[in-house]
Amino acid sequence: MPDIVLFISTLLKGVYEAALNYGFDYALPEEQYLILNMMAASLILGEERPEWDDMVDGMILEMPRDVSKAVLDEQIRETASVFAMDMLILKFIQGLPVVGIFGGVANPIYYNRVMKYVRLKYRKRYLLKQMQ
Repeated sequence: MPDIVLFISTLLKGVYEAALNYGFDYALPEEQYLILNMMAASLILGEERPEWDDMVDGMILEMPRDVSKAVLDEQIRETASVFAMDMLILKFIQGLPVVGIFGGVANPIYYNRVMKYVRLKYRKRYLLKQMQ
């Protein structure tokens, strides 16, 4: 289980670097809110995916203003819930002998999935900003 903290730290580092590469300050509450929504949207599958994607695109077009600590805390819980759905089962499997190898393989898969989505959305946001 300690690798969950390491994985999330590595993932956040990658997301923060993507934000900085496109000229956005990840320390702002509004940016953190967007980041949390992008991270959750990247893992959502099925019927909810287009809804989450539209919500993220809406934030990219018009960033939310004055995101309160309560709103940010609620989004942290929601994003954590999305991650927990998929990752806890894999982490449990990772603790089992022999089959545990497959659980460890999931970290790079999740990392790449989240980072691909985040980079795409930051690139889109950057290009839209350049067009204004």
